[in-house]
Amino acid sequence: LKLQFLYLIGQNTTPHDPGGAPLPRMSMTVLSENLVVQKAKVENLAHVRSLNVWGMELADVTVLKQLPNLQVCSLSVNRIDSLAVFAACPHLQELYLRRNRVAYLRELYSLQGCRRLRSLWLGENPVAAHPGYRLFAVKLLKGLTKLDDADITREERAQAERLTEMQLLAGHLTPDPAPQHRPRVVQNGAPAPRRHADPHGSPPPSPRAGDGGHALAQRAMLESILSLLPHLDHRALAVCAREVAQLRGARMGRP
Repeated sequence: LKLQFLYLIGQNTTPHDPGGAPLPRMSMTVLSENLVVQKAKVENLAHVRSLNVWGMELADVTVLKQLPNLQVCSLSVNRIDSLAVFAACPHLQELYLRRNRVAYLRELYSLQGCRRLRSLWLGENPVAAHPGYRLFAVKLLKGLTKLDDADITREERAQAERLTEMQLLAGHLTPDPAPQHRPRVVQNGAPAPRRHADPHGSPPPSPRAGDGGHALAQRAMLESILSLLPHLDHRALAVCAREVAQLRGARMGRP
């Protein structure tokens, strides 16, 4: 009987204290409907307007798609690596995701439909280390008034407007000079013809800074490439896949 009792205890996935009350879990990966209802103190997910689930090791927050009226969301100190789910929250006004795992600037595109978003906190995520992070967010999310712990200034808005999204994705924070002001190399007494960037070529190299310069340049180029992939058709994607396979094979010493 004792062994049977211990076996049944072992089958229970919810830990209990000696008095029989459930103990809080120390880690969690999926945000459940039950937890949302418990935290927001509502009976229906559609009634949730504010949610705070801090430090729960959450990686999957798909349930947020069922919160169309969410206005304030705090999910700091978790393991969230994507912002895609917030595209289903058009009424979002404040989003706090400090110390998560969001790594790429392209994730911010998911927030463009959140027209009422005024405050965004992504500090201490990998993406915040990108040189174009702040200006890219300012350019993309027009309604933002505060990013992380600092208000957005007029100067930042003006600078962001002078730069293209591609420049910011690549980490280039200085706008290209106007064509009429670009120096032209003289060859045999005549100005050389102007050369335009090849839209299918490699993005210009990012500036290097110390030992981490190469990694930063690689990351900036990757941002640029990945941001273009959703716009390619099936044939173009097939060409990209073939080129990648050939390059990888060559670099690994295979024919």
